[in-house]
Amino acid sequence: MEGVGARIEGLGDRFGSLDSRLETASGRFTDVSGRLESLGQQVTAVGGRVDEVGGQLTERLEPLEPLADELRSRPGHIEIQETLAKIVDAAQSDVATQLGSLEETVLTLAEALLRPHAPQIPAPREASRDGSKDASRESSREGSRI
Repeated sequence: MEGVGARIEGLGDRFGSLDSRLETASGRFTDVSGRLESLGQQVTAVGGRVDEVGGQLTERLEPLEPLADELRSRPGHIEIQETLAKIVDAAQSDVATQLGSLEETVLTLAEALLRPHAPQIPAPREASRDGSKDASRESSREGSRI
């Protein structure tokens, strides 16, 4: 029986060792539980602060909403660029058409100026103011001089 008693005492020692280990683990779990509670309180405090900051942001952003709506309604950079490109293209086309017309006019005038001159017949002169000279007499006199 002594062998059985020794074994029971050995089991008792092991249970005692197990008991001390479980107490140590229980102490650690209690410590972790306390830390988790503390962490939970800190998270709650941070959540409250975030809510407070969110409320402040909302209060500050409300007056800016009309400005943001106005900015959204204005044309963007690309729309302005496309509109300006259309205007410039139309103006370039108009200028090119007018330059073509001007070129034709200049060529017509140059041709007219470079043609040989035909002898011009002088226009009859008007009678003088005193009425003593007649236009027909002057032309006959001029004809006799030649």
